[in-house]
Amino acid sequence: MIYLDNAATTKISRDAFEAACWAIHDCYGNPSSLHKAGTEAAQMVAKARKQIARCIGAMDDEIVFTAGGSESDNLALRGIAPYLKENGKTTIITSQIEHHAVLNTCKVLEKDGFKVIYMPVDEDGRVDIEELERVMKIFKDTLGLVSIMAVNNEIGSIQLIDDIGDLCQEYGVLFMTDAVQALGHIHLDVNTSHIDLMAMSGHKIHAMKGIGALYVRRGIKLEPVITGGGQENHLRAGTENVPGIVSMGEAAEKIIKNIDADRAYYEHLRKLFLGELDRLGVNYVVNCSGGVPNIISLTLPKCESEAMLLLLNEKDICVSAGSACTAGSLDPSHVLKALYLDDQDASCTIRISMGANNCSDDMIKTANAIFESVQQLQAMM
Repeated sequence: MIYLDNAATTKISRDAFEAACWAIHDCYGNPSSLHKAGTEAAQMVAKARKQIARCIGAMDDEIVFTAGGSESDNLALRGIAPYLKENGKTTIITSQIEHHAVLNTCKVLEKDGFKVIYMPVDEDGRVDIEELERVMKIFKDTLGLVSIMAVNNEIGSIQLIDDIGDLCQEYGVLFMTDAVQALGHIHLDVNTSHIDLMAMSGHKIHAMKGIGALYVRRGIKLEPVITGGGQENHLRAGTENVPGIVSMGEAAEKIIKNIDADRAYYEHLRKLFLGELDRLGVNYVVNCSGGVPNIISLTLPKCESEAMLLLLNEKDICVSAGSACTAGSLDPSHVLKALYLDDQDASCTIRISMGANNCSDDMIKTANAIFESVQQLQAMM
């Protein structure tokens, strides 16, 4: 099997797997317990917190563990909302291509009296900085938060987060970013980019599913979404998922260490793949240029994406038609629509996303399988 759906989830790495197994079998105490087994578990959680903090230039106590990226987004938005409202800062700016964990939560906040502005993006999936500043200037009196993802999960576009962070600092508003697809693929520094809240996920970086983290800058107050005990600095009640946490710590440390080499490798695989498509004469369009190299949004005109996925699956090749969160939806991707693709082209788009386990042979075989599948679909038409 050739697995090219790493933007949906990645295979757990050997280091992360071994760390999780050790935590399950040998470090099974409750981190809140005061006995030896508990303190050993607490020490492992503290180590992972430090590992993740170092990856983004944060302090250890600014990392809050959650169950994944969606929970991190929800904790950030729902948690900050009461304090924004209390201070009359009821305007939020986000983008049209955010993950549904942000978009759907913003829809809920609109019902609670917030005004949410959804910024458009250009053909490369980027928010225009001058237009963003213009909108920020108009709403400066009530603007409390700008939430724009660092890397898009469907097309791989990279936002100008340093510039956005500078604007937020200039206007005195909070800056939140969903970095689920960014961690390990672009360099992140919460201080350089003036980031106040940042969502991360373990299963996108070769750690376990069911674990994520939220960076919360010191001094920022959040209301917890899950209440109960005082775990995670009173922001996320419940016994910590120690195996997941230690797996994420190990995976994050490794992926950050290899970030530049990995990027060069993905660029090589991407070039090889597109070059083979060109050699075979496949008619295609790549959506978004200049994004992370490991994500390729590929429109194959007149080739329905669901049919393409089924044909590729028969050839033991796993790709997707977009975000895993919207799999099975009949509606065109909101991300592709925001790029000005019409419904037909949007419904003929697949996403190929590479991971650490992919090789050159995978890309050559996949390009040939796409060529064969396009031929099959054209023959059927």
